[in-house]
Amino acid sequence: MDDKKKRLSWIDYARGVAIILVVYKHAAVGFISSGYLINSLLYDIQEILYNLRMPLFFILSGVFIEKSLIRRGFKKFFSYKANTIIYPFLIWGIIQVLIQVIASSYTNSQKELSDLIYLLYFPRGIDPFWFLYTLFFIVIIYALLKRYLSLSKTKMMLTALCFYFLSFYIKTDLFSINDILFYFIYLILGVIASSYLLDKKVQNMLTSTKAFAIMIPIVILCQYYWYTSHKGLVWFTDLQGFDRIVFLPITFVGSLLIFQISFFLSKYSTLKILRYIGSHSLYIYVLHLIVTGMMRTLSVNLIGSNNATIAAILTIISGIFIPILFYKITKKLRFYFLFEPKLSLSQIYGRQ
Repeated sequence: MDDKKKRLSWIDYARGVAIILVVYKHAAVGFISSGYLINSLLYDIQEILYNLRMPLFFILSGVFIEKSLIRRGFKKFFSYKANTIIYPFLIWGIIQVLIQVIASSYTNSQKELSDLIYLLYFPRGIDPFWFLYTLFFIVIIYALLKRYLSLSKTKMMLTALCFYFLSFYIKTDLFSINDILFYFIYLILGVIASSYLLDKKVQNMLTSTKAFAIMIPIVILCQYYWYTSHKGLVWFTDLQGFDRIVFLPITFVGSLLIFQISFFLSKYSTLKILRYIGSHSLYIYVLHLIVTGMMRTLSVNLIGSNNATIAAILTIISGIFIPILFYKITKKLRFYFLFEPKLSLSQIYGRQ
């Protein structure tokens, strides 16, 4: 693998971590919501890391966005993002609602056909699909501010900070306004950090023993504070006072450690399965809730509710790998319409 590919493969390693955390969280919570008892450690691990997964995704989304906007221009950039984000959001949002309506007796989330309208203005009502909806509008807001107001990175960061603190007061989920306000700053952090994260010298520095020796205890202390202070917190905008401020550095240093680990794995081309998972993160994201819901029911019926922890682990693994298998099958069958309208499948979510 040449140096350029090694430098870029860390993105997939980091995405691999992020998507595993997402599947882990939803699978574990699914078992709890269904009334099954799983090992407390299995549940607590995702609670410890709960605050990192979505900020990490938005930071990663900001790494290449500036170059993409410059290279494509606003109109082509908008079209590209609509094809690679909104299209799968609509297709798989519709599919998930239809499955939940048909299999209503086996799901935790009861849906009706009328809920399809939520895709337009209330994406939180369609379970995890709020992320794609929010990501699209955050990306477009960034592009508009950059293209038509020519905001510098400093001004963009100040704007993002204003959005972030407004999110604690403007809590409506209509049109994902609260999520857009809250997560915009993480996209901007990705934009600002991109010149450093893509620099080989910086990557080498961050993979040094000294850098890990500094970061690991810091992140452990930060996550310990998060877990002991906010275990069970669902909505980040329910944070109060000083915690609203410290949430930003806590999540950023946690994400930075994941980047360090990703640089290290990329540098030595090891644990390639994680990179493979990360390169399929979009497909896993849009399919994992369907798969984990089915696997939860199947695994519990096969091995019994007394073995719910084993069933949960099998469900998590299935939620990661079955979507990849499904994607591979659809690619073989040339069912490209399930993921993209006209671009090649390799472009979907893989390049910014």
